[in-house]
Amino acid sequence: MSFLHPDIRDNGLASVAGLTGLELHILEIAPADRDETIAGSLGEKIGPSVSAPADGTDETSNEDRLITIGPIMDGAVTADGTAAFWALIDDTKLVASNALSAAQTVTAGNVWTLSALTIEALPSVSA
Repeated sequence: MSFLHPDIRDNGLASVAGLTGLELHILEIAPADRDETIAGSLGEKIGPSVSAPADGTDETSNEDRLITIGPIMDGAVTADGTAAFWALIDDTKLVASNALSAAQTVTAGNVWTLSALTIEALPSVSA
């Protein structure tokens, strides 16, 4: 199940670019918070790139807003396991998380890569 921190939902996707200490982690299980992300991390990328908000599309509308993280070409694997989830944290909180498109076995000391991923805001609603 995907997660987007209430601060980001309330302040918008543009607020992600202003967060300090961003780290992208890969994990075996979906984390509930920042501490669980750090404890369960199989690997990390410090300072991943974050795009400005942009229009996205889905099957029914083009009103979605999204930001893009990555791609990651040089993530550090820190523990052996099967990465099935990603999590973005900052200095204080779990910002967002979701399942990877496919689980991947990783080995400590290796490098992990990840295609660019998107974090989508809820589509706008009009009366």
